[in-house]
Amino acid sequence: MEAGSIIYVSIRSRLEDVGFLTDLLIAAANEVVAGDWILLEIGLAEVVNNAIEYACAGMADGYVTLRALIDDGTLTVDIEDNGTPLPADTQSKFDNAGDMSDVMALSGRGYSLVRQCFSDAWFRHEAGINRVTLSYPLNQDAMAF
Repeated sequence: MEAGSIIYVSIRSRLEDVGFLTDLLIAAANEVVAGDWILLEIGLAEVVNNAIEYACAGMADGYVTLRALIDDGTLTVDIEDNGTPLPADTQSKFDNAGDMSDVMALSGRGYSLVRQCFSDAWFRHEAGINRVTLSYPLNQDAMAF
């Protein structure tokens, strides 16, 4: 995957297809991801799993779409779904997520996990679509943990 390249794939919202999306992105980005690509895989799986398991739960026509673009030393991944709208406080929960020290917490671990895997994330609901944008610097020294 070279600078400016794009991956675009849309799947039905089935948990068994999450591995397909993560494998596709890892295979495409493998040549340019200098850091620990496992972070990319774990974080992406968390977001896609949540889209399928929570937003699209029980929807016969649910879908998840993944787009990836490399530009200016950053891999940007957009995940969209047509499921139940994200709660209005999703972005603030992510922004205020702590570390994963409370492994027994019943909620919020996903936000912390995504914070550990990506340099930034933006969550929004626009025009009936949930959108999550993840930034992954190709130079891992730029990761702000």
